[in-house]
Amino acid sequence: MRKRCIALVLCLLALATLVGCGGDSAKAVAFKQREYTDEEIQALADAGISFTEACEKISTVADAAQFLEARGYSFAPDDAGTGAELRYQLNNGGCVGTSALIGALLNGDYDEVGYVYVFWLESEHVFNYVKQDGVYYACDFIYGPVTQSGTDARRSSIRYSGESLSGLFDAYAQQEGDDIGNAVAIMYTTAYYGDPTMPTVGLRDSADGHQSTIHLSDAEKDTQQILLLRDGYTFTFTSCEVECYSTDGVCYPAVFGEPQLTEEEITALLDSGDTAEMAVTVSTVPDALRLLKARQQDSEDIHSQDAETTLLRGSNQPRGWVEALLYLLAGDYEESGRIDLYSSSNYGAYAAIAQDGLYYAFDPFEIRGDCWLALSGENYVNADAQKLADMLRTACGFSTSDYTANAYPVLSKED
Repeated sequence: MRKRCIALVLCLLALATLVGCGGDSAKAVAFKQREYTDEEIQALADAGISFTEACEKISTVADAAQFLEARGYSFAPDDAGTGAELRYQLNNGGCVGTSALIGALLNGDYDEVGYVYVFWLESEHVFNYVKQDGVYYACDFIYGPVTQSGTDARRSSIRYSGESLSGLFDAYAQQEGDDIGNAVAIMYTTAYYGDPTMPTVGLRDSADGHQSTIHLSDAEKDTQQILLLRDGYTFTFTSCEVECYSTDGVCYPAVFGEPQLTEEEITALLDSGDTAEMAVTVSTVPDALRLLKARQQDSEDIHSQDAETTLLRGSNQPRGWVEALLYLLAGDYEESGRIDLYSSSNYGAYAAIAQDGLYYAFDPFEIRGDCWLALSGENYVNADAQKLADMLRTACGFSTSDYTANAYPVLSKED
């Protein structure tokens, strides 16, 4: 989710002037009440309470803002993942991760807590809303307290919307300016964003094929309300109905298995320089990705496309990371292989893991930096490997694609 231009900031700040208008001013004042003093909030932050404890103790929007300030929470891209607990651990986030965190902290503390999605042609934005005593409040922490230098609780996140969800859209329409006026869709959902499932909602322009995608759980799909949809655009919900689990803020299909190795064991494998030992020891996708990410962090970033060199020195080539992953996991799943995508000026490589009759495609090259697993929606799961490759080719804008089964020998894991 990319931050929008200053026009949106000014627009949303202008909405803050609506707080306290009319006969609902007393409700708005009550809504802003705190449960803790600044000193008590600082003590909670200094105590290093866990994510679960924070969700139990923080129960108001105002206290949530003060708590983030006390922890030193700041804006940062959500590349490492958008899960609420992960953003809490990293102590930073973009609009998606921060909204997930606020939603988790306030879950069950108001009559209703949800999310607002605004779609433009080139980007999207998401923020929270809260309903209490019949009044809806929009709470945008990214265009309020949270900045790149930290959180300032004095910067209000609260925008009063009225007695219906449509009241928030009406407020947008009154103050829209060019930025909001260019929005092609606005949607609400009451579900928790961090639900570890793999569906997506896509916004497609039938004229030019443009698609803007945002990850939604089944629960979000069931509770969404569309308040604005420009002519020529449609929402499409897709789900591959794959059971997933979440660890370290990353969602994995359950058939991949859970991590088996500690961070210390992964470090020891890399330090040994023994690639055969790495392949014998690593047996799950999560562990293989963790090892590759650790290698990437101290990589020489050389032009390598083979497994051994990538495992020992790293690589700046997508195929190198795919080959390394396939080497590590040879024999650990029903089948594994590489999907190659080609165009006249570009090349992409995906790993494909087959288990229980389905192929799962993902891009291990995306572990570079803080980015993790790219795996969501129907384009990434199929019972036929070549059909999966063809779907990826279409989704990613390539002209040709093919699938090659893993040819690495299976090393004995019994010794």
